[in-house]
Amino acid sequence: MALSQISLDPETLLGRQFSLPPLPEVAVRLLDMMSSELVTAAEVGQLVGPDPGLAAELLKVVNSAYYGLAREIRDVKTAVAYLGLAKTGRIVMVSSVRADVA
Repeated sequence: MALSQISLDPETLLGRQFSLPPLPEVAVRLLDMMSSELVTAAEVGQLVGPDPGLAAELLKVVNSAYYGLAREIRDVKTAVAYLGLAKTGRIVMVSSVRADVA
């Protein structure tokens, strides 16, 4: 018994299987902010702070055992300052993508 040949259209396959949803507006605005050398932790905190999911994720990371801080950080701006802009940006991007996929 011979198997029939399968025909695949690469554009259709790639278009359906590997398309990612667009990033949330907060993540897009953060990417734009991070391209400036003049961005401050306060500005990033003001952008991320109103988003409860992202704020909670930043606070969870900064207060984790990994950092071993003597006191709990409860302010997003302080968390951003402690983590640094690059790490904050990575956390926001990962959280945004994870939220869109889930």
